[in-house]
Amino acid sequence: MSRTRKYIDLKTEDGRNLFYNSAEWQATRRIILIRDIYCQECIKEGIYTIATECDHIVDLKHSPERCLDTTNLQGLCKKHHSQKTFRENRSFQKQVFRPLNKKWKNLGIN
Repeated sequence: MSRTRKYIDLKTEDGRNLFYNSAEWQATRRIILIRDIYCQECIKEGIYTIATECDHIVDLKHSPERCLDTTNLQGLCKKHHSQKTFRENRSFQKQVFRPLNKKWKNLGIN
């Protein structure tokens, strides 16, 4: 009996949550954390901190086809992963809201 896989839209938050809970992601994450024992950003600073997070170098929202590509994954510590995620989300929000803010300003709302 064959099972058909449900399509997961990685550009949506719900889709990304399904993906991060998948067996495929969990197995790939383990491989990366074994490969990158230490945080790749800490190493650049000359510090050796155990990597606890598996990070998509090119954000999943922008490159969903590379979701399990090990060349697009790196081990990071919690601190560096949180900083990177914050920067990416802030950048994404600016792209989305900048046109809206301009429109509101033109309408005299802002």
